[in-house]
Amino acid sequence: MSSAFAPGENTILKLKTLGLVFAATAYGAVVSLYASSFAALIGRKPLYSKRKQRYLLVYITFMLLMSTVTFVQNIYTIVIELFQDVDHHPSIYPVLAQNIPWFLTFTIWGADGFMVWRCLVLYNNIPKTGRFLLIGFLLVPSVLSLVSGVFLFTPMTRTRVVQTGTLLILISTSTAANVVFAGLIVFRLLSHQKSIRELLGRTNQGSIYTRIIVMCIESCASIVLFGVVYITVAAKTHGGFVVLPILPHICVISPLLIVYRVAKGREATVTLETSELANDLRNIGLGEDLRFNTLPSPPINPAGV
Repeated sequence: MSSAFAPGENTILKLKTLGLVFAATAYGAVVSLYASSFAALIGRKPLYSKRKQRYLLVYITFMLLMSTVTFVQNIYTIVIELFQDVDHHPSIYPVLAQNIPWFLTFTIWGADGFMVWRCLVLYNNIPKTGRFLLIGFLLVPSVLSLVSGVFLFTPMTRTRVVQTGTLLILISTSTAANVVFAGLIVFRLLSHQKSIRELLGRTNQGSIYTRIIVMCIESCASIVLFGVVYITVAAKTHGGFVVLPILPHICVISPLLIVYRVAKGREATVTLETSELANDLRNIGLGEDLRFNTLPSPPINPAGV
C-alpha cells in the first residue's frame, strides 16, 4: 500500500468502510438511547432505589464509553489504511489499527453480564440447590467468554488465523449464551405469569409480563442475530469486515433498551396505577427490590365461605 491515498481495487477496505457507515448509524442509536436512559433515570420518581440508580448510571456511561472508543478506533483504522504505508509501520499498525475492535470484548462482557444479573435476580427465591446449579450453569459460558476475551489481548493472537479463531469463539459463546439467557428469563416470567393467573384469574398483569417477555427477547435477539450473521459470513468470506464494526454497538444497545424501557415504565403502563406497576415490576425483578416476593394468599371471602 502506498503512503499516499490512491484509489484502487481494495475489496477489504471497501467492506471496512461500509461497516464503518453502518457502525456510525448504530453509534447514533447508542448515543440517543444513552441520553434517553440517563434522562429517565434521573427524572421523575424512578422505579429503582438511589443506590441501584447510581449503579445503572455508571453502567450505561461505561457502555457508552466503550461504544465511543470502538467507533473512534474504527475511524482510525480506515484512516491508517488509506493514508499510511502499513508495511513500513509494523509496530504502529497492530496496536492502533487492528481489525478487531479494541473494546468489543468489554461490550460483550457488559451485555452478557447484565443478562446474567437479570437471570440471578429472577431466580433469586428458588431453593439453594437449584440456585447453585443455575450459577454453575451460567458460569460455563461466562468463563469461556472471559478466557477467549483475555486471549485476544495476548501476543499469540497476532497472527490472523489465531485472531479470527479466538474472535469466533468469543462471539459464538456470547451468541449461544444469549439464547440461554432469553430461555431462562422467558421460562421464569411465564411461570410467574401462570401463578398469577391461577391465583387471580386473567388480569392486566398478564399483559405486562407478556410485554416484558417480548422486551427481553428483543434485547437478546439483537445480539444473537448479528452474532449468527458474523459467524456465518466470517468463516468463509470477507463479509465479517462489514458486521464486526457493528457488533460492539449492538452489545451496548441491547442492555440500554432494557434500562430505558424499564426506567420509563413504557413496558407496563397500561391501566395500572403507579403503585400497582411498581409492585408488579418488583415481583419480577425489574423494580426497586429486584427480587421475587412471595405470592399473596388468595383473597378471603367476606362472607366466610
